[in-house]
Order: sequence, then structure tokens, then C-alpha cells
Amino acid sequence: MLLESRLMRAREDVVRFEGALECLASAADAEVHLVEMHLAFDDAARHPEVMYGLVHLLESFDVTVQVRAFVEALERLYVQAPEWMETLLLRLIGDEVASAELCRVLRAGSSSSLAAAKGVLARVIAANDAAVAADAQQVLDALE
Repeated sequence: MLLESRLMRAREDVVRFEGALECLASAADAEVHLVEMHLAFDDAARHPEVMYGLVHLLESFDVTVQVRAFVEALERLYVQAPEWMETLLLRLIGDEVASAELCRVLRAGSSSSLAAAKGVLARVIAANDAAVAADAQQVLDALE
């Protein structure tokens, strides 16, 4: 339901998306759907404010599990939702524990995921204020 309604072109899609978020938030096995949840992001979605509900749901999970799912979805996010990917990455690098876990998982993962993350980090460094750029640079340095 989450993937099918993610573009939220009609009011019914928004209702279905929000309903799917509520179901996932209360599901005992929600962790097994973390990659799918990440893949629900799409830069063409018409209601970004609703998508932030998904961001908050993802952040409610254990950081280790959340980061693993983010990295697993990274290459597909890079294509279908680069803006949301950057948003998620910024939120991860802004948290010391999540940032360290992100570096650990990226170093152990695929070279294409690592390359995608490095590309986004370089964009973050170039386009943001000094504090955010410094956080991004610290992660990028740790990945070298």
C-alpha cells in the first residue's frame, strides 16, 4: 500500500499512505519492511509534508537497523528520490551515533552504494552552511 500510494496524486492516495504508515508503526514485524519503507520515497510525491511522517517512522527504529536498510536502498533512492535521499542522509550525519553507524555500514557495503553516498555528501558540502558541510566532510573523510 505504501509503495502504490507514494506519489499521492489523489486525496485517496494520501489517506492510503497515511493508513499504511499507521499500520507499519504498530506492526510487530515492521523492521522487516524497512527497505520497502525507504523505497516509498519519491521526489515526485505531491505531499512532502506527509512524507515526513515516513521520515519520523524510520527514525523511530533502532539506528543500526535503520542505517542498514537505508544503505540497502541507497542506490535505488539515488535514482528515484535523490532529494529525499539527501534529507535522510543529512538527518543521519547530524546524529553522532547514526553517523558512525553509517560510515561502518557503507565501508562494509557495496562500492556502488559507497560511491552514491560520497556523491551526495559532496553535494551537501557544496550546497550547505558551514556546520552541515563540516558534518558531511567528517563522514566523507571517514569513508576515504
